[in-house]
Amino acid sequence: MVFQNYAIFPHLNVEENVAYGLKRLKLDAGDEHQRVGNALEQVRLAHLGKRKAHELSGGQRQLSPLPGHW
Repeated sequence: MVFQNYAIFPHLNVEENVAYGLKRLKLDAGDEHQRVGNALEQVRLAHLGKRKAHELSGGQRQLSPLPGHW
């Protein structure tokens, strides 16, 4: 049996999970929102930004934490 840890917070939506990594930069809200949107577009998940982790497929869960690490 293989366990998979997708490194996402289940209580946050996709946008909030991506923005979590940006919080340490203390950006203004507009800049943070723009960066999150750009990052989600790069991994083709912009249309899923408001979804929670349990609403994503396995492949989408694997991609959603990536932008927060860039």
